[in-house]
Amino acid sequence: MVKRHNEAVEEWVGECNRLRAEGVRAKDLPKKPKRPLKPKLPAEEQEDNEERSSSSSSECMEARTARPTKDYCLDRENAEL
Repeated sequence: MVKRHNEAVEEWVGECNRLRAEGVRAKDLPKKPKRPLKPKLPAEEQEDNEERSSSSSSECMEARTARPTKDYCLDRENAEL
C-alpha cells in the first residue's frame, strides 16, 4: 500500500515538473495524491478489541472519578501536622 502511494507521488512529482517546465502556474498543477487510510481490522477482531478496551477503561474511570471523602482529607491534614 505504501509502495503504491510512493510510486504515485513520484509520478505526480514528474508530472508537476513537466508542467512547470511548460509554464503552467503552480495553482493549476494537479493535487498531490492522498495517503491511503490504514486498513481496518476484520469485524471479529474489532469486537474482541472493543471488549478488552471497554473493560479496562471502565476500571480506570472509576478510579479517576472516585473522590476522597471529607474525613480522609481531614485525616491527611492532621497527619501532616
